[in-house]
Amino acid sequence: MLRTLFVAGLLLFAGTAHAVDRIGQYQTTLSAKANLTDDGLGYQAGELIALLRFGPAVNVDSHDIEKRSGTIRHVVILDKSAFDDYTVRVHFFDRPLTTSHVDGSAFTLNDGDLDNLIGVANISTWYSQADNSVGQVLNLDMPFILSRNLTEIHAAVIAGTGPQTYDSAGDITVRVTVSQD
Repeated sequence: MLRTLFVAGLLLFAGTAHAVDRIGQYQTTLSAKANLTDDGLGYQAGELIALLRFGPAVNVDSHDIEKRSGTIRHVVILDKSAFDDYTVRVHFFDRPLTTSHVDGSAFTLNDGDLDNLIGVANISTWYSQADNSVGQVLNLDMPFILSRNLTEIHAAVIAGTGPQTYDSAGDITVRVTVSQD
């Protein structure tokens, strides 16, 4: 029986060391600030809070399609308004949405955009301070492959439960951690 063990970048076969071809991992945290509007009513469940884009999401040094793949690992939302107990869904896409959406209106997804969906992060864990709060979801595993001419991922931030009110425009920042082999 042949025994194998992977230790610190080496694959050991019964006492013989062999190098494993591994380049390493590129990881980045991308931020986008939401330009919010306040109509005094807040955001109800299912309404669009913001459309955001994050990039470059992949470290591209050639036109090789394999280098345009990555994985969304973590999502953090920094909310600078007073804390409310709510959930937020962040829908990630591998390209911009094809239909226009209005902030504060019900979010709808057509079949074409659904085909470009990477995944959805549901942020329901919040940590509040006196004047702000942080929501997060960690240890996600949302793989994606971007088309040859794209380097950004796109997101629709949707109110999961409402109403959610914000003090002024730009009150939330979304941070996304992406890794790429």
